[in-house]
This record gives sequence, structure tokens and C-alpha cells, in this order.
Amino acid sequence: MNRSIAFPERTAEEVVRAWLGPVGSQTCEQDVQAIVAAWERIDQVYARTDGDRQEPVPAGAEADDGPHYFPVFRSVPGAGEAMDGAGMWILGDITVEEALRDWQEACRRLAQAESGGSAGSVGPARRRAVQAEDQVRGVMIAAQMNGEGVAQAAQQAGLDRATLDRWIGR
Repeated sequence: MNRSIAFPERTAEEVVRAWLGPVGSQTCEQDVQAIVAAWERIDQVYARTDGDRQEPVPAGAEADDGPHYFPVFRSVPGAGEAMDGAGMWILGDITVEEALRDWQEACRRLAQAESGGSAGSVGPARRRAVQAEDQVRGVMIAAQMNGEGVAQAAQQAGLDRATLDRWIGR
């Protein structure tokens, strides 16, 4: 049985159910498996596309004892937000369009902070914009994996095709 470096004594399904909290026991197996699949895809995409954002792997995490679930969860900033976004989309808590609007709003607030806000407002605005980008990436990965077209919504939000492809790992 594979184990996670983030959660060494849990299966991927157990990690997802823990993330779900109290509703984990009520969530159907199909949704749990869809979240596992999306998180595995996010793990692959972030490992490949965000190497420049990687932080050192935590001590003890390098053990070569076979495949791990979601290793990027702890080693690449933003992967956790992407995984949250994917899970929220699968559960019906957010749409692609809502996630894109949240990201656009966060970017607008960042631009405002950079152009005239106080020095103390830029950092939080930048963090929120990055979190919103990671969340929308997770939403789009989950949606695309489950057959929902994301290209039109992305284009309407101002994303070019190359950025979309990079974000979802195409």
C-alpha cells in the first residue's frame, strides 16, 4: 500500500476524507476517487511547471520507499490551494467561472495596491492573487479532467492558450 510523505500512515482516500472533515464519511466514493485523481494530476502539474517555486523537501521526506501520494503538497507553494480548488469544484462548491472571477478580482486588487496603496497592502494583495491563481488552476484541472471545457471560460477571463495549457498541464 502506498503512503504519503505528508501523511505517512494514510492512503490517498483517507487523506481526501480527512480534508473533507465531517462530510468525509457522507461523501460518495465516486467523488472521493475524483478528488484523488485530480490531486494526483495537480501533483504532477505542479512538480513539472512550478519547479522555480519549489522549496526544499522536508527532512525525512526523501525516503525511497516507493510511490507517495501528493508529495508536491508539501514541497511546492500553491499546490495545497490548487488541491482545495479541485476538491471544491468536484463537490459543486465553486464553478470555473466563479474561480476565474475570484482570480480576476484578486489581480485587480493587487494592481490597485501596487499603483497607489500603502506599502503594507501590497504583500497581502499579492498573496491573495497567488492563492486565487492556484485555486483557479486546481478548479480548471478538475473540470478539464471531468470533461468540462475550460478554454472558452479562460479566454473570456483574458487567459491566452499558452497560459491555460501551462496551468492545466497540457
